[in-house]
Amino acid sequence: MEHTTRVDLNVGGQVFSTSFATITSIHARESWFEPRFSGQYGDTLTGTIFIDRSPKHFAEILNFLRDGWCALPDTLRELRELRQEADFYSLAALKDMIDNTVPMHDFLDKLIECERQQQSDDVLMGWTARQAAFLTASRAERLSARNIISEQEQVLAQNSRVFEQLISD
Repeated sequence: MEHTTRVDLNVGGQVFSTSFATITSIHARESWFEPRFSGQYGDTLTGTIFIDRSPKHFAEILNFLRDGWCALPDTLRELRELRQEADFYSLAALKDMIDNTVPMHDFLDKLIECERQQQSDDVLMGWTARQAAFLTASRAERLSARNIISEQEQVLAQNSRVFEQLISD
């Protein structure tokens, strides 16, 4: 298929038109898009392709695929929503961008503090236990890499990884 070929994606009832080049770009490697549009599954790329996801942040997803970056939302809620979509589409670099914003750092710091105080229900604000464990582990791993994590936080990170493994099985 030519890179200029138009592809129509129906995301949650809203149609997004993009190019084949966008959904097979270097930024789509190792993502949900790569196997889907490489022909690996023998999918036909004619007509409109339905994706059963919310369309709310799909424009940002496409911008990221085109350029390797996108304008990030200002609010924690919208950052969390976009991160959820980036997670679904397996866009690790976009998740890293989101995780390194001030609102997400603040949220993760509060989450770690709440874990220490056994009061995580007040701060999780609707996050599932699986997401919270993953984010706690991710933040703790970043802190550990900078050699500023305490021994107690390392134990918390290890417990979070074990918890993540248990619930993913």
